[in-house]
Amino acid sequence: MAIEFEHGIKDKLVNLIPGYGGYASKERRRETDRLIRDKAVLFLEHGKGAVDQLQAMLLQLGQRNSLPMAEKLRSQVDVVMATIRSAEYGYGGLFDQVKVKENTLEGLANYDGRIIIKSKNFQRHCEELTDKAMGAPDTALKEILDLQREIEVIRKDFERRKDVINGVVTIEDDVDLS
Repeated sequence: MAIEFEHGIKDKLVNLIPGYGGYASKERRRETDRLIRDKAVLFLEHGKGAVDQLQAMLLQLGQRNSLPMAEKLRSQVDVVMATIRSAEYGYGGLFDQVKVKENTLEGLANYDGRIIIKSKNFQRHCEELTDKAMGAPDTALKEILDLQREIEVIRKDFERRKDVINGVVTIEDDVDLS
């Protein structure tokens, strides 16, 4: 509680400096944006780990026909993780040509929160598939195709993210909640 109190006084004092309060607020949003994206990547990494386990199991069970699709899924997950890691911050710098509006920044955090939910669901579905494949390895191919579609939705959401930041589309018009 004392930390919050000290932090509150510090914020009040810092906000007395003209222009600094807005800068600090944007920096906090930028850090929040990075943390949100890091969390999504973490879920995807765990999902990829489950796909690795699935591949090893399929190989042991002699289900080699599903291996190329599982490897394609792994590659798709790698691409999505790289896209998320390198995505633009939900922030417009002082000299950027495109300024990100305050309400867009707020909405972008909500948008990214939905991406976290989709990433967490992807992880859960990968883990469930690994468990299911143990008892019925012949069903793995269909499930892998479903996971490929799921990761593609996440990839598209992050690609459209830049358009949201640039004001080309609005968050409300663009988010795919499926």
